[in-house]
Formats: sequence, C-alpha cells, structure tokens
Amino acid sequence: MINSIRRRGRASKFASLAVVACMTVGVGLIATPAFAEDPPAAFLPDDTAPSGEANQLSDRFDGHDQLAHLTGVATTAADRMDFYVCPVGADAGSGTIEQAELPQCTLIGSDTTANTPAQSTFVLNIDEAYEFFWDIPTALDTLSRDILMLACTGTGTVVSGAGQNCSQSLEEAIFLDDAAGGTAGQTSSGEIVSMCTTDPDVDGIAPGGPLGNDTCYAGTTTQGSTQRATIDARFELFKHGDAIPDTGALFRVSTSTDIVNPNPPLIGIDIGADANDDPDTLTAFTFCTQIETFPDRTTWECQLTNAQLGAGVQEAAIYTQEDGGGGGTGDCAGGGGVGTCVFDSHYTAITPRAAAAVKQSWVSGGGHTHQPPSPGANAGCEAGETQVKSHSNPTLVGTETGEICVTDQFGDPLPGVDVLEEITAPGNLNGGNDHDGDGRNEHDDGGVTGSSGTVAFTVSNFNSTPGSATLTSCVEGQPTSTTTGHGCTNETLKDTLTVSWATTPNEVFLAYTGTATNASDPCRTGATIANGVVGQRESLIVCTFDSSGNPVSTDVDASRLQWTITGAHGADQPSVRFVGSPPQETGGNAQATVEIEDIGPGDNFIQVTLLNANGDFQDAFFVEKDVAGAADKCKKIARRIRNLKQQRRIAKAAGNDEKVDRLTKKIKRLQRKLRRCRRNA
Repeated sequence: MINSIRRRGRASKFASLAVVACMTVGVGLIATPAFAEDPPAAFLPDDTAPSGEANQLSDRFDGHDQLAHLTGVATTAADRMDFYVCPVGADAGSGTIEQAELPQCTLIGSDTTANTPAQSTFVLNIDEAYEFFWDIPTALDTLSRDILMLACTGTGTVVSGAGQNCSQSLEEAIFLDDAAGGTAGQTSSGEIVSMCTTDPDVDGIAPGGPLGNDTCYAGTTTQGSTQRATIDARFELFKHGDAIPDTGALFRVSTSTDIVNPNPPLIGIDIGADANDDPDTLTAFTFCTQIETFPDRTTWECQLTNAQLGAGVQEAAIYTQEDGGGGGTGDCAGGGGVGTCVFDSHYTAITPRAAAAVKQSWVSGGGHTHQPPSPGANAGCEAGETQVKSHSNPTLVGTETGEICVTDQFGDPLPGVDVLEEITAPGNLNGGNDHDGDGRNEHDDGGVTGSSGTVAFTVSNFNSTPGSATLTSCVEGQPTSTTTGHGCTNETLKDTLTVSWATTPNEVFLAYTGTATNASDPCRTGATIANGVVGQRESLIVCTFDSSGNPVSTDVDASRLQWTITGAHGADQPSVRFVGSPPQETGGNAQATVEIEDIGPGDNFIQVTLLNANGDFQDAFFVEKDVAGAADKCKKIARRIRNLKQQRRIAKAAGNDEKVDRLTKKIKRLQRKLRRCRRNA
C-alpha cells in the first residue's frame, strides 16, 4: 500500500500585508489519482501557508462564533473527514501517522456531509469541502500540537498497512489558543461570514464610495436603517465549499476587536488550490474596508473583481489573514512579517454564471400592477404576481403584459439568456408575431433577457376565442428551429402562467320558472306575465348573456344584479315581495332564481338590472304579476263553472256523450274548489 502523506515545501514569507482575507484559486483539470494515493489538502491549519502563518488556531470570539474553524478538502472518493489532535512528534519525524501511532492522537470531530461547489461543465474533478468547528480545550491553551486530517472511505479508520481506507494530511506544531484561557494576549481571530453577488465590479466604484449603483456595499457613510437592511439582505452565508461567480463578489469578514484600521484585512487569490494543492501562493489581493467596530468584533467588506479572478474556470480557497505590520495580538503579534496569521480558509470554485431558474409573472393590465424590486436585488422579477389572470370584456379583445425572469445559480438576474415563450390556444404572443416552432400547434415566441435578467411579453386574444391558455417559458437549450420536438417540452428550466379569456355579460332576461317552451333556454322562452292570489308564492329565473347571446356569468368581471318591485300604476304600492334576499350575481351556469310572495291585490312589475363592475348600467328586464284578492278569486271560479255548464248543455243537445262526461268532471272539481274558496274568503 502506498504511503499516503503529502509533503509540501514551505513558501516564502508575504510580509507586507495587514490583517488579510485571502482567496486562493486552483484549476482542477488534472485527472484524480486513486484515492489511497491522494491525501487531503489542509486549508486550515496549514503549516505551509503563503508565509507560514496558518500554524495557529484560536477560538477567540470573532463576531461570528467562539470556535476555531478547521477546514480540509478531499476528492469525491472520500466519505468523511476525521480531525485529530496529536502530540508534537507523534509521527516520530516521518511526517506520517502510522496505524500504531494513531492511538496517541485524540479524535476531536468528524464531518460526513461534504459541501461541494455547484458543478460547472468547465471544472473537472470538483472536490469536496469538509470542516469542523472546534472549541479548543482549556487544557491545550497556549500549547502546540499536530493536527491530523483523515479523508476516509467506508467504515473504520486504517491509516497504513493492510486494509488502509484513510489518507492523511499532518499539520505540525500548530499553536492553540483557547478563549477560556488567559485573557491577556489572546491570539487574534477572524472568519469569512457572507458573500453578495448582485453587484459585480463593472462600475469601478470602490468600497465606501457612492452608493448609487452599488447594491452590496455598506461603506462607511451614514445610512438609513431601511437602506442598510436592504443591503444586508442581499448577503448569503458563504460556507466552506460554496461556489463564487466569475464576475466578482463582495465578502464580509468578521474579526476580533484588535484587528482594526490602519491594518485592514485583504482578500486574495492563490491559483491552484484544491484537494491536490493547498494554499501556498498569493497572486492577487484587495484590502478590505472597515464597516463597523463593536465592543466584541470588527466587521469588514472585501471585494474580489472579475479581473482578479482571472480567465477560465478555476477552483479556489479563500482565507482571512492578519497583517505582519503589528496589528494582531497573541501568536499573531509582531511586525515585519513575524506572527502574520491566517484566520479562516474556504475552498470554492470560481464558476461562470449560468441559468438556474425561470419564472414568469404578470406585470400590468387587468387591474394588476407589479412593482419590481430595488435595482440589482436577487429577487429579480420573482416578486411578480402569478395567479390565474382572468381577462374579460364584451368582445374578448384585449392584451395582458408579463415578464420572464431568469436567475443564475447565485439567485441573481441573468442577462443575455435566450428564452422561449409558448402559448396554448386561444391567444397570441407579442402582438401576434409568433410561429409554431415545435409542430405541436402552439405559438412560439421569446427573446433575450436584458440587464435586469428579464424579457417582457404580451399576450392578446385577437381571434376572440373564449377559454384558458397556458403560457410556458423556458431557457432555450436548442437553436430556433421549425422541426418537431423543438420548444419547451424537452427543456428543464421552465415556468407556466395561465390566462383565462372570457366575454362579459351585457344582457339580462327574467321569466317565471317552469314556463319555458325551451327547457335549455328558460329565461328567453319563459312567461313574463302571471296571475296570482294573496298568499301564493312563485319562482323567477334570471339569466345573463354576452353581446353574442352566449350565457356568461357575472363572476367573470364582477358584474352584479339589482332588483326592484313597483306598482304597475305609478302610485300603487307593490303587492308582492321577495322571499329572502334576491341574488346579486348569476352562477357558473349564468343563471339564478328568486322567490316572490303575493301579499295583496294589485298589478306589479318585478325588474332586474344588470350593472358592470363599475356600477354602470348594462341592461334591464321586467316581468308582470297581477294579484287578485280572495273574493275576486271566488267570482272567477263561479264564472268558470257557469261557462262550463253552458258548454255541457250544447254538447248534450248534440248527443256528444263523451264531451258531456268530461265537462261534468271539470265542473265538479271547480265546484269543490269554489266551496273551499268561499270558506277562506
């Protein structure tokens, strides 16, 4: 079994920097060897850092936590990383902990959930980031110890010999400083906390400068709480193993209170840092700007520009480092490069921005409005309205406006992306400038996202067809083509909206229920005049229609019904009333019913008026109801009996016995009805 230990040469001192937040970058284009031959890279601690300054660990409060941050990087063959503390010299000078020497070491923690930067198609053999936050025991305060990192596969821990499943990196003579130990001369500490990616450095405005176009900088100027809260909300936690965009980013670093101006941190780049090469060369850097000083911490903002990140896709390690100019304390004290300290070190991958999500929203029309977020905010157009848009007018003609928003893997709006928009009929996109690009009888259109990551579209219904249409937008992964299979069907980044086209009601009809000559059209073929007597109840049916005579419910545009009952002769009091409250709208079938009751003799008009959503008159219709008193009703029955008896005498004289029998039965029924009527009068 090949002995798996990394031997590294010590780099030259980098003595001219103050408290430093440095970033190291490495290209991962070399094939990864077999795991047993490939030890992990120790990012912190690291006894071969750029100036030999990463040979200390401090859990002094740094404004983020009171723990030492141990970070390592391994290839994807690893399942976990174990962190050990060992006596100095436990390796007997070999630089390797053998299996027989491992019991001298104490396991301080394990990480089984590696963080891997989002894979880029240009980065080969992306590595895994492992970490452990260590509360240094007081018993180890101010002592030096070796730190052992094991990258293991499977179960068990075998570092050498038969069955070896762990490769190792041994960092020797690491100075340990426990915050719970002595308070005098505690070693400085710091941590990379968060990152903002919404404002790549294309305007040349430095930290602390004018804030007009800078959506990430807090700067040193006085700001209102609302503006600062908005800026703070754009920052995301930057974890060991997170990716960064190749367009640049702004980082926030938090340090112990002894790290202050005039010795600011910096953030720098070391090309080549990954699982095969830990940070060892500082090739570019930017000094940080102090934002705030609190009793227990100092906060900084540190910029990396696209120019500093270099060309091409690369892996990287970001680390915070104290200047050798005398700003630090404890093991980090001193000047002229002596005691310069690295506080934190993160593995990352510098990656091009790429489309990661597509979202559609309505932006105007139909009474809906959309207020975009502040410029450069991560939300893009994702704050827009996405509910089903119900668009209606009497003729179906109209336009709705929306936008497509494309965001990248960092949640930022992404310009320059070719997007496709499809609609299932009915409807037309962008004023009818559409084509059937995928052979599925759908209309295709689209565009390229602008600087805000959005492209606008309009949807219209010039062919005046009612119904619901689905709008699908997607990132175009295929070239525009008229061949079958082209379109959003085979794309993975897509989103949908729905628009419902409907006419509005502008006609209303009313009739007596059950009197229609056409059951499917009860309002327009039903009776509009009826007689009744006091105490009688009847039902009316109301229907609403569009200008083409199609049934349309009042629900489509919030139209409503208004009811009145008046006496037929002007000053007459109504002799009927509604039973309960009459309906103010027609349902899904564009119909509704209302019950009326006869309360006195008289002639009446029952009218229904259709009002639009603004309360404007659209149409009206009325029916008539003549109500007789009880005595009048008895007289009518008696008169009917006399008429039937006269008809029976004529039939008897003609010898029509069948008709005589039929009339006799009717007369008897009416005579019984007359007796009941006189009893109730």
